[in-house]
Amino acid sequence: MKFKEFICFDAIIPALQATDRDGAIAELVSALVKAGKLSAGQAKDVTKAVVKRENEASTGMGKGVAVPHVKNPDRHLQAMENVFKHLQKERFRKFLRQCRTPHDLEDLLNEADEGPSW
Repeated sequence: MKFKEFICFDAIIPALQATDRDGAIAELVSALVKAGKLSAGQAKDVTKAVVKRENEASTGMGKGVAVPHVKNPDRHLQAMENVFKHLQKERFRKFLRQCRTPHDLEDLLNEADEGPSW
């Protein structure tokens, strides 16, 4: 599964304003609402589900990386496999940290989709 199949590039936030975990989750969910991927009514439930998941087991991977998520039926495991495969590579993480704009991140993920150069 490629990044472009499950990443909403319109919801990318290069620099979060939140200073704590729950605030960051709420900010990310809000971005999905603004991008039209979730309704405003769904936002509270999704935020609550992700926070609950984080309370059960952190999705932090270390080295400044976390992948907050909750399980859903829609190819969840395939998407997570792709994310974790790339995040295990130091070079990918280095370029990920250097992204300053949504366009930078979209370019990086499209490049990652195109081949094994990572």
